[in-house]
Amino acid sequence: MHIVFSDIENYYDEDKRTYTIPYNPKTHEFQEPDYRNIKELPKDLIAVSFPSERLLDRIGWNRHYGFELTHGLAKQGLKLQFEAKQIPWEKTFLVGLIKSNLKTEKNQQKTAEKQQPTYPKQSKNKGRRM
Repeated sequence: MHIVFSDIENYYDEDKRTYTIPYNPKTHEFQEPDYRNIKELPKDLIAVSFPSERLLDRIGWNRHYGFELTHGLAKQGLKLQFEAKQIPWEKTFLVGLIKSNLKTEKNQQKTAEKQQPTYPKQSKNKGRRM
């Protein structure tokens, strides 16, 4: 099992030079939640962060983009082992997305309530009063 970088390119943070992805620890796979309908933090997924391909495999990066194989190694060094870090969901974009989805749902409910026809109240008079 592996994670393909083309599948996670939207999760790259250029400022931090890292990927932060939703990951299913049971299946050991990248797994996207249903972003349109998510209303709470996922319980079966975790957020993991790891460096870009350039840092993970500097020589492979150089080869792929046509640089000399040793380009940038003196500056960056060559690290042979990396470990993904688990990030709390609260530090990801997901919290804001959930708030937005809940707000949208609330607005849709209000709109639906306004569109329902209101009938005039019928009086319960059963006849004349004397």
